[in-house]
Amino acid sequence: MATSNERWIHSLQFSSLFSPPPQDAEKRHAQVTGYVELFSQFISEQFPHDLEELIRGRYPSNENTLFDDVLATFVLHHPEHGRAVIFPIVSCIIDGQLEYDRRNPPFSSFISLVCPESKVYSEQLVIACGEILRILTHYNRPIYRRSSVSSSCLRPLSPWITDTLLQAPLAIRSDFFRWCGGVGGTYAATELIKPPSTGKHPVLVTSMPMWAVVNGAAVVLSVCDEEVARYASATLTEAAVQAVLLPPPKEEHPVAGLPPLEPYTRLFHRYYANSSPSMCQRLLLGLLEAPPSWAPYALEAAVQLVELLRAADSYASGMKLPRTWMCLYFLRAIGIAMSVQGGTAADVAAALLFRILSQPALLFPPPRQGDDGVVVQSDHQESSKLAEATAQEIASMLCALDLEVERRICMIWEAAYGLIPITSSSTDLPEVVVATSLQPPILSWNLYIPLLKVLEHLPCGSPSESCLMKIFVATVEAILCRIFPVESCKEDIQKTRNASKNQAVAELRTIVHSLFLGPCASVELASRLLSVVLTVSTSHEAQLDGSKRCGAEEGDVLEGGKRNLASKQKPIAAAFDSYVIAAICALSCELHTHSLISNRLDNARVKCRSVDRTRRMLAVLEALVSPELSSIGTSNEIVASVMVAAHVHDLLRRSKAFTRALLLMTKRKWDKEVRSRASSLINLIDAHCKTVASIADKARPLEARLLKKRKTLLFEDCEALEGRIQVVRSVLVEKQEVCFLVVSLLWHALIASPEIQLRAESSSAHQGWRKVVDALSNVVSASPAKAAMAVVVQASSELKPWIGEKARRINERVVKVIAELINSHENSESLMMVARSPELLLRATDGIIVDEACTLPQLELLEATARAIEAVAGLGECGVAVAEGMADMLKCRLAATARCVSHPRAHVRALSTSVLRAVVHVASSSAALKDDVHECLKSEVRARLAAGLPVNFIQAAAKELGCCT
Repeated sequence: MATSNERWIHSLQFSSLFSPPPQDAEKRHAQVTGYVELFSQFISEQFPHDLEELIRGRYPSNENTLFDDVLATFVLHHPEHGRAVIFPIVSCIIDGQLEYDRRNPPFSSFISLVCPESKVYSEQLVIACGEILRILTHYNRPIYRRSSVSSSCLRPLSPWITDTLLQAPLAIRSDFFRWCGGVGGTYAATELIKPPSTGKHPVLVTSMPMWAVVNGAAVVLSVCDEEVARYASATLTEAAVQAVLLPPPKEEHPVAGLPPLEPYTRLFHRYYANSSPSMCQRLLLGLLEAPPSWAPYALEAAVQLVELLRAADSYASGMKLPRTWMCLYFLRAIGIAMSVQGGTAADVAAALLFRILSQPALLFPPPRQGDDGVVVQSDHQESSKLAEATAQEIASMLCALDLEVERRICMIWEAAYGLIPITSSSTDLPEVVVATSLQPPILSWNLYIPLLKVLEHLPCGSPSESCLMKIFVATVEAILCRIFPVESCKEDIQKTRNASKNQAVAELRTIVHSLFLGPCASVELASRLLSVVLTVSTSHEAQLDGSKRCGAEEGDVLEGGKRNLASKQKPIAAAFDSYVIAAICALSCELHTHSLISNRLDNARVKCRSVDRTRRMLAVLEALVSPELSSIGTSNEIVASVMVAAHVHDLLRRSKAFTRALLLMTKRKWDKEVRSRASSLINLIDAHCKTVASIADKARPLEARLLKKRKTLLFEDCEALEGRIQVVRSVLVEKQEVCFLVVSLLWHALIASPEIQLRAESSSAHQGWRKVVDALSNVVSASPAKAAMAVVVQASSELKPWIGEKARRINERVVKVIAELINSHENSESLMMVARSPELLLRATDGIIVDEACTLPQLELLEATARAIEAVAGLGECGVAVAEGMADMLKCRLAATARCVSHPRAHVRALSTSVLRAVVHVASSSAALKDDVHECLKSEVRARLAAGLPVNFIQAAAKELGCCT
């Protein structure tokens, strides 16, 4: 056989095989086919060696011959022997004997083979192309070559692979990149082709274990870089990114894992830097819409992608990503996916959002530090611009979303920050979110600073604004709790206070300083947040006063009916007070100094800075002393008058240094704004302080009694409470600012009052906490707008998930108060104040079917809301918009109300039917809402029939409402 093979090789040396191919296409095809058939007759163990001898004797050569086409066509017809053809050529390239050039033989023939003129890609061509790519990838190892100038590392076969992939169809590219990445595809681990057992064509081996190609990621990178360097295009980059990230086709089984994505960071960055936002959003949506079996891998891939892009953008050279790439490419796509009702995409999008929010540095990366640990100034400026642009995009995205989607995002945000438990039954989070739980970030002022920019751009009263205010309250509480734990006893606090007091004061002053003088927030927002800071601090210190009495008697706190708390040191609130006084005095001194030296020195820049800071400080203090109703939101910011109307007034009035500083400012004639604001602040202090002190004096004995008897409060205490309200009622009409104080005290009584046993001579409606509800209604009637706002803010703070007896008891009382305010149709101001808080109404009516104690008050609130819609809609254009929000809230609760129609207790059935009747009455002007009622009743009938439950009650209610079930 060896002799015949030798004769075969020698005979070919003088044949037309090494002559230029004929010009006629048919003759050329016939001769190529003939030589391929000839080659196939001599296939044996010696065949690869013979073929290698022919190839090494032929190349390198710049002359095109028939031999070039015969080699390529032989691989097409016999891909199982492709290695015998490709390996000798690869060896010549690796040895440096042959240099790849797609225009020179034999490479031009192989490139033409991949992309025939007919554009018809048969299965045989796909197999042959795959075998060529597999062999080239296997031997495309890095080669280190040292020249006289430097040493370099290159992969000599990357140009050949690049040109092959560029000419190959998209399916071949995707399969190749998926195979290299270990995601899946039609490539095998060792041998792609095995000899056919039957039939003419070889068999394709489709099984592939994980990580089939150890060298795959490096080959992908080199191939994509090769295209960019030679052709200045990124076609292969796009194909590689999509193949690595997106799940395999449905007909293929996903592998049990996800390939490491770190090696592809450069490709991801290039792809997102060159692609349009719509293309990048489609990529993420394709990842989120993966089949359920691939959903966990898709989530991990999306999270890693965000992390890698954030890391790469800080060091990548050349083209940079847009500043708002996180919002453009990810958050908007997440919002789109979450807008789709149900499905895997919405759940995976929610989980991805949860993971992103749990790592705040992904949204707002901190400034980069130098080797000495100091923040680089240029990076600090870039980080500030990035935070501003990202904040605007986040606010814009939240405002553009559907209200229900916005609420879900807010719930995810609160869960990611640890404000609500993700495993709670009251949180409507998908299982994939619960399964990907992470440790929430440590709440700190540095973490919240970027969110201030988001808060600035959100409309007042929106769910997003409420969410960020809750996060701020939680941040202040977390800062205080880290320094002064509430649960510690007196001995523990005494040990840690000396060491931690300075730290507590420094952290608190950082917040206060940033809000008073920093550019991080507007004057209106800063005043709101400062109110929250002081209120939370006061509340925290009140809890500390209680915790320090470990083992002490309750009566020890009281002396002669007065609180014995005045002597206690309160370093947290004192830090706020001392900062305000010191800052105003320092600014006044600066202004006075600048005015003295202005004639001698040109110090305009420093003077201007001092003036700007003084203007802002005075403006914030003025807003604190006399808060505007429009600046108060409806979220968890408890605008307590103890801070707004009493503490700040009393602080400014008692400080002689503060008064002298203000008087000096009024003499600065060269700045009218400073002079006018200082004068206005003095007038406000004089106008309100006596009233505030009077109300505080009247309220203090009552507050002491409530604290002393909070566990055994008698009915007579409620009688005394009502008497106090009548005393201050006349004052409320003139001085509406102090209504916050009264509401705060009443609210304490509402929550602390125990249940009173029924007595024969009285009804339950006039006993215990229900008496407090009447008192609150009286306060609201005296000062409708501000008192109603205070009630709404307190209600937002107290409402908790309806889990546990204590939470249900408090929620029942809160819901009763809200229902009372809504039923007051004649008081349009208070009605509008409650009606414009749909988030509060939704929280108050969450979990209607939990138990009867929840169901009855919630149904009463729903009925009151339905009956109030017409009254609200009649209050002008603004009222119409608010009424639509109330109708949307009712729509969300229709299904639960329909389930209550079949409740075992008659009272619940009657009340739920009454709610539906009121909704149908309102729906007379809205066919869509009426149809929703009918559809909910029909769905409930179908569900009960499927469960084998009776439907007589719901059918009777449907008949009464004119619905056909």
